[in-house]
Amino acid sequence: MVATVGIILMAIGVLVYITLRVSSPPYYVVIIGSLVTGFGAAMFWPSNNSAVMSSSPPELYGSSGGLMRTLSNIGTIISYVLSISIASLTVSRTVAYEVFLGVIRLGSVSSQFLVGIRTAFIASVAILALAGIFSFVRGGMATRCPQGTPEGTGKR
Repeated sequence: MVATVGIILMAIGVLVYITLRVSSPPYYVVIIGSLVTGFGAAMFWPSNNSAVMSSSPPELYGSSGGLMRTLSNIGTIISYVLSISIASLTVSRTVAYEVFLGVIRLGSVSSQFLVGIRTAFIASVAILALAGIFSFVRGGMATRCPQGTPEGTGKR
């Protein structure tokens, strides 16, 4: 349940970022979004890692931990690729070139590119909502303990 609340907080933090405008003072919006997202991540990652490791037999903790970190890193890279791809696909090619290649000062294209960033944030919220559903459904499942160990102790 803690992991699910963490994902919900991360989604709320991303929704705060969607409120950013070119003309608005962004500092307080960025700080609020970062705090909410950070609290959500602080709730999600430890409880999610604990759930993964508790469902792994003790003799496979090293492999399970390594696989968990590998998948986490792959997910991070995929999120960057998705965000940049969505942002650049939702603006004109000229604007994407100007932003990513630094051909022109950002002031003239920033409001157009912000539309692309907002679209990427909306996609992020959708992915977080799906992850929240999976986390909620998974929260009701019992974790598998190694055979012959008391529930949750990992000791014989």
